[in-house]
Amino acid sequence: MYEAGWGITCDLIEAWVWYQLALPQAVRVAAHFKYYSVPEALKRIEASMNQSQIDAAKKRLSALKK
Repeated sequence: MYEAGWGITCDLIEAWVWYQLALPQAVRVAAHFKYYSVPEALKRIEASMNQSQIDAAKKRLSALKK
């Protein structure tokens, strides 16, 4: 939703954070949703982000994991 702006303002930093949080479950999810790949989504988002955005996303992820 954050990546595409579906019903919410597009926010690549927030999208990156939530994809990172989903990554540990990605293998199990991939078994059910063969057409969607969390690692590929992360690559796609990172290609659109600058280093400052990636740093902000990593900081947000770290805060959520505490």
